[in-house]
Amino acid sequence: MNVMKGQRTDLTKGQHLNEITLELGWTTDNAEIEIDGAAFLLSDRDICEEDGDFVFYGQPTHASGAVRHGGKVGERREVLTFAPSLMPETVHKIALTLTIHDGEENGHFFRDVHDIHIRCLNAENGRELLKFEFGEELERETAIVTAELYRHKEEWKFAAVGSGYNGGLEALCESYGLDVADDSEDEDIEQEKAASAAETGTDAEDATASNDAPPQSSQTAAPSEKAGSEPDSAGASADVPAPPVRRVELSKPTGSPVVLEKIQLSKPGSVSIRKSDSAMAMLVWENPSKDLDLYCFYVTKSGECGKVYYKNRGSGQRPPYIELDRDSRGAGQETIRLYRTDELKYVLFCAYSAVSNGFGSFKGMKARAVVDNGEGQRVESWLQKKNMFSYWVAIAKIDFTGEDRMEVSQVETYSKSGVENSPLLYADGRFEMNVGPVEFKGR
Repeated sequence: MNVMKGQRTDLTKGQHLNEITLELGWTTDNAEIEIDGAAFLLSDRDICEEDGDFVFYGQPTHASGAVRHGGKVGERREVLTFAPSLMPETVHKIALTLTIHDGEENGHFFRDVHDIHIRCLNAENGRELLKFEFGEELERETAIVTAELYRHKEEWKFAAVGSGYNGGLEALCESYGLDVADDSEDEDIEQEKAASAAETGTDAEDATASNDAPPQSSQTAAPSEKAGSEPDSAGASADVPAPPVRRVELSKPTGSPVVLEKIQLSKPGSVSIRKSDSAMAMLVWENPSKDLDLYCFYVTKSGECGKVYYKNRGSGQRPPYIELDRDSRGAGQETIRLYRTDELKYVLFCAYSAVSNGFGSFKGMKARAVVDNGEGQRVESWLQKKNMFSYWVAIAKIDFTGEDRMEVSQVETYSKSGVENSPLLYADGRFEMNVGPVEFKGR
């Protein structure tokens, strides 16, 4: 049965359906457009009451088992499953969505996507229950609520929505009550710093306390409205202490040598510091519910490429003379020590956020890489982008090829949404995301 936009129809009434397949499909001629499907399980207040009520590729199964994200089928379909009998009574509605990953940033919009549809099928025999096709009217939208499934008395009904919004998946999360905005407080602080600097004529960073966060970017606007529903439907973070020395922000990073006690790289760029015999790098974050892992990809002077991480913690006694101090299972710090910098050409520091962390921004965890040459110079590489759905981020790279200096670069680069393949560091110092092996912690 084909349904039209705005139409509501019975989904389970008069049928015995243990499980329903929800197929979200589309076509596009632009291979660079990444489209993701998701489900928001909403209470009678039209919000997700907890993070677990958001089902997507990074959190593929609801705790009840009632909704599961089955992932992509080829390049043009995503499949979710819905088991009505398992759905908690607190969930009154399911919003099914499609979003374009980094759409506005990359100039990708749903006007370039065609044949958008959702099909509901009996999961046991594949029989199509209904189909809703739409989307020709879409223009610069990057998020769509395709349809809603909602309770009506003792059954579930289907509402053909087909409404588009700006702001992508992050905006939908905010619209449905999920707290993904982590910048407002830091923006206020940044404004105060700017005002203070204007009055005193000093650098904004010099006017702050040593434990201030780096400058933050503005938030994405949330959708202007939410898809309607039928009237008769039932309707403490752990602080990481900082040394008591001021931070100096390089507003226009260059490769020219500077001599400072503490240097903050808060945007892509590089700084040159003294090349010491040994060095230390730390991954620091401040969310007690998240477990991040520090990876050190390296290239030795002999051309050997490899990595030091929780499965291969390395050693200070044998090549490449790199060692991971410990693997943290909670908020805090992981430390890697470089014992022989003269044996290295390049190292790349990356952070991995496990699937079990659910969705969330590395920036929201206040994650940063800290490089210390052991001679009084420390470089902090802060993350600035609010990327909610990547498992990997490359944070900082060190080039040891200089005779007496090493160049530390802020390289903030994220993996594609839903991709767990690790980065790779090549022998010439280039690196690439999404091309390395997939490894799962604890398996």
